[in-house]
Amino acid sequence: MRTSQLVGGDLSRMSVRQLEEVMRVLGPEEARSHEAARALVAELMEIEAEWRLGRRHANEGFAPVSPVAGIGEGRGETTGAIDHMAEAATRYCYESELALAAHALVGGLTEHQAAAVLMCTRMVARAAAPRDERRELTSQQLVHPSRQVWTLQRLGFAPGGGCRFLSAGSMRKAATQARGRMVDIVIHRINRKSTTSCALVTG
Repeated sequence: MRTSQLVGGDLSRMSVRQLEEVMRVLGPEEARSHEAARALVAELMEIEAEWRLGRRHANEGFAPVSPVAGIGEGRGETTGAIDHMAEAATRYCYESELALAAHALVGGLTEHQAAAVLMCTRMVARAAAPRDERRELTSQQLVHPSRQVWTLQRLGFAPGGGCRFLSAGSMRKAATQARGRMVDIVIHRINRKSTTSCALVTG
């Protein structure tokens, strides 16, 4: 995608890399840079929520079969399996890099803010809904005591402490504060001169 098309494109359809590029091209003072930063933060929080709800509970890194199984059993020519493995490895590295960026952003928040912003993601709103219903729960439904405790535990937070929300409004307010803080961090890091592939990860 050309730079001009990228800058004027639909931010909601852009990847994290494209959103980073929009901010680099426009600079930190442009209003659209802030819009791109908000879209980027939203995407990374969905990634963080997905990781906490699913991949955090899986023993990733332990393959179900030996990586050397079957060596020497091919037809002698390239079968395409190596290409598939390379594609998977490339995708995994990219996803892992984004997960690290998401972790880093959440790590800069208070526990209360982190809990709020993750509770307000679409990933959580879908995951907390009854399995037989294809819908997203509202923030009002999510703060119901029993559902809130269950969801916070799934996200890795201990119930009680600074993670309990007495109302949907207080949760949304804390989430808004958290997003504002992360947007400032993103704009600062993205617009620093960096030769790394992901300024958010390296800071």
